[in-house]
Amino acid sequence: MDRRPRLLSSQAYAPSLEKSFSGITYHLALGGLSTKQLEGCFSLYSGERPSKRVRLRGALWKVGKLIQRQKASGFKFTADYLDEVWPRYIDTLAGSTLVSNFQLYGREFLKRRKALGIGAFFYIDGTLTEYFESYADFEVAGIDPATRRQAIELEQEGYDSCDGVFAFSRMTAQTLHERYRVPISKISVVLPGANLRDEVVDAVKTERLPGKDFVLGFVGLYPIRKGLDRLAGALRILRSRGLSIRLRVIGKCPDEISAMD
Repeated sequence: MDRRPRLLSSQAYAPSLEKSFSGITYHLALGGLSTKQLEGCFSLYSGERPSKRVRLRGALWKVGKLIQRQKASGFKFTADYLDEVWPRYIDTLAGSTLVSNFQLYGREFLKRRKALGIGAFFYIDGTLTEYFESYADFEVAGIDPATRRQAIELEQEGYDSCDGVFAFSRMTAQTLHERYRVPISKISVVLPGANLRDEVVDAVKTERLPGKDFVLGFVGLYPIRKGLDRLAGALRILRSRGLSIRLRVIGKCPDEISAMD
């Protein structure tokens, strides 16, 4: 192949590369760069240096949604956003192969990428269908149904055009095949790892908590969506039965749960 090594693309706006997509993009890039499997990592939009054009277009889009009496969140899932951020950079990526952690490439990119010799892959933790359905009562609640439908249409076009999709799980692979009609030959499942140094893992293996308590661990930014309330309820039941068990929470913990025994 005469292509340059693969590039990892993070397209949705975030405060920084380090904080984009829960840090997954950043740490995956570090691993890929260290093994020389990736040439670089980039984002089309940075919260550290926000684009005035993107902000203006986003503001106009939100005004339009409000005039239509629709919810005005989710600009990053729109063709307006993608058509604004892509044209300035696509020519510089000629001859590259991109792997995106975001579910959308956008029509401008898809229209021009083959002529520029750009390979396009996805590596996603879930489809937008899964995201919108699972997060409906949480951070997605402010996104209008019309915006969601249009985003899924854009997503479908990306899967139809791309060279392949890597999924974090077999469930997402199944969704891609059954609900988006992506051929099995275009789908691979690559389970995610953890960005832990070997010496840290070794230290955890040798560490033991005092006593003989069984420890339940929870990590999450959205505790109720991820079931912390049910886990805490199970903890209460088990402790009432005399079992020595404790719960460790990393992330956000509601006051009523943190106040529990």
